[in-house]
Amino acid sequence: MWVLSEKCRLMYNFAIAERRNARWNNIKGSYSKQQNDLPKIKKQYPEYKWVCSKVLQSVLKRLDANYKSFFSLRRNSDETARLPKFRGEGYFFTITYNQSGFGMTDYKRNTITYNSIDTTNYLSGANDPEYIDNDEVIISSAERFSAQENEERR
Repeated sequence: MWVLSEKCRLMYNFAIAERRNARWNNIKGSYSKQQNDLPKIKKQYPEYKWVCSKVLQSVLKRLDANYKSFFSLRRNSDETARLPKFRGEGYFFTITYNQSGFGMTDYKRNTITYNSIDTTNYLSGANDPEYIDNDEVIISSAERFSAQENEERR
């Protein structure tokens, strides 16, 4: 989850930099342009291939909402309003799955099962991640566990 959160944080920061650059060059930055660029980003940076596209879209939607809020506050003469800021290392980014295919399967173990790329194989350096039927992720809000510790807890 921390690796996924880090990818979301980096995408958020990249999108802010892109919008600031567009504004500096008098070009209007928009959510739809950034969303349409996601396939190119995934080609250029293969480590993003295993991140669900809906998750990355939700990151961009959150940034777009933050920009809209900023401009709305400024239009209403709020001088304390500031542009969205970059998120630093260690910032846990909220991950939003707004698509079907995910569900809690074991509430006692906090296990989510979903159909996706086998992120374990992809993160360990496999060239071609495999799609599998039931990839399980164990989530703990109190502690971080390594893959080996998660396996031992099963």
